[in-house]
Amino acid sequence: MVRLIRVGGCLSAVLGSLILAGCGDMIRDRSDDYLLSEETPPMVLPDGVDQSVIGQIYVIPAIANTEVEGEDNSVPRPRPLSETRFEETVKIQTYQDKSWVLINRPPEEVWPRVRNILSRNGIPTTNVDAVSGLMDTSWVQFRDDESLSHRFRLTIEPAVQVNSTEVKLVHMQLPTGAEDDAKAWSVDSEDPVREKQMLDIIANMLASDISSGTISLLAQSIGGEPKVELVTPQVADPYLQIKLNYDRSWASVIYSLSRGGFSVKDQNKSEGVVYVDFTQFEQEEPEGFWSGLFGGDDEPEKEPYLVMVKIVDQGVEVRIAGEQRESLGSSRSAKLLKIIRNNLS
Repeated sequence: MVRLIRVGGCLSAVLGSLILAGCGDMIRDRSDDYLLSEETPPMVLPDGVDQSVIGQIYVIPAIANTEVEGEDNSVPRPRPLSETRFEETVKIQTYQDKSWVLINRPPEEVWPRVRNILSRNGIPTTNVDAVSGLMDTSWVQFRDDESLSHRFRLTIEPAVQVNSTEVKLVHMQLPTGAEDDAKAWSVDSEDPVREKQMLDIIANMLASDISSGTISLLAQSIGGEPKVELVTPQVADPYLQIKLNYDRSWASVIYSLSRGGFSVKDQNKSEGVVYVDFTQFEQEEPEGFWSGLFGGDDEPEKEPYLVMVKIVDQGVEVRIAGEQRESLGSSRSAKLLKIIRNNLS
């Protein structure tokens, strides 16, 4: 109960203010309690009991250290984003005689969407392996040709772009009634036309799928390791490691070097060198009022660099250096390589 006291013609809630002043001491702030949490030891099962039934509910994957020490104590700038990161894009890419669906969403999100597409179209699966990123369909028939039975093997794996996925498939066909005589899956499709038809169906339905927010926790490591990684050695400049063949890697690097501020001046595929200019659009330091008012017409300065693409045992290495092959230092090399990394395709 608040008692009002008249003082000089004014009412003051004296008792009420005293009560409010004391409330804060009665409620303990628990926002930092998580810092006091301790790790509990794993459960130990008796001898003779299968240990595989006990596992981690939420596995925290190892995070590769791709950061390098800065040249000073300044706060680093945010990482550059890919030019296609802000909206979902689905397209069919073709390289040489291979085609696949490319979507800029992570594999753990694409996996359940593809499974839903097959289910909605009445195409059951006979084999599903999330670790390998494989889905095998059962035998189905097309209305335009009931004399043949068809099945497909879909492979879902990380693409070269950051947080993107490739959906590939292989087609197999046999005369209806001879499905039991099927052999092992081959690398190439038996009918490229049927392969293209299925790719078109998957691409169109992914583009119109409204369940883009669904994520499969069981498929967090789907399709294996990323195809591209930024490696940061302790005693050498960083480099990109691409786990693809040389031709595919070269085409992807050239595509990236035409975006994100880079422009290709000259290239030699047999020697694995690309001469580029890089235009620094962002300001290293914030401009003052007068410099922004009178100095806004200056063209951004172009910086020449040399990009080297080399075949190694693990695939392909991509390094960047000065025009005379001089080292740029870890910090500068990592910054430019991340821009290349984010625009690979």
